[in-house]
Amino acid sequence: MFSPGLVRGMAAAPTAIKASLPIVICGKNPQVSSAVIAALHPDYTVAHSIQSPTAGVRDLPGFLRPGVGTEEQAATPVAVLIGGGYTDEDMKSMQDACRDGQPVVWLKVRPVDRDRSGPLPTFAEWGAEIGRRARDFLNQLRSQEQLGKDHTFYL
Repeated sequence: MFSPGLVRGMAAAPTAIKASLPIVICGKNPQVSSAVIAALHPDYTVAHSIQSPTAGVRDLPGFLRPGVGTEEQAATPVAVLIGGGYTDEDMKSMQDACRDGQPVVWLKVRPVDRDRSGPLPTFAEWGAEIGRRARDFLNQLRSQEQLGKDHTFYL
């Protein structure tokens, strides 16, 4: 039997806990990639980091097949985040290589606008910004149940 006084004093039960979802990042600069990885947590875990378009074409198809890789990588990534150092043609080549894999959200980062006024961000600042933008965008898709579908978006 519950006493109304006890119930009022208890903390509310937490809502459903979101599990961290796996993604793959493609970035040419390790300093930017490290900052992106940190900013994606705790919502997303980077299952693999790819550092060249050639490696992406070679390696991504294996990661987008369910149950491939180590136990930590057994869950199929829900998204591929492609950095601004990759061209649209690089992304298209990777997408073509993965067409027989699981559907995945592709996020392409637009390159830094070098013509803008003011100083360019540091690698760490740029990576943190990209990670935050990607995390927020993926969370929007997650709330709309759009992860696991084959879409391409530009950040």
